[in-house]
Amino acid sequence: MRVLLDTNVILDSMLQRPPWHVDADAVLLAASNGEVSCAATAPPAAVGQQP
Repeated sequence: MRVLLDTNVILDSMLQRPPWHVDADAVLLAASNGEVSCAATAPPAAVGQQP
């Protein structure tokens, strides 16, 4: 199975943000066990923009 992760799912796991980290951890554990294949979204890079 392929899973598309939003950036927030990764952050939920990394930062252990309740209550979402439980589900995020489960998805990432399944990926590390080879049960699912994951891809992640990312915001577009601000190329060539000045503040």
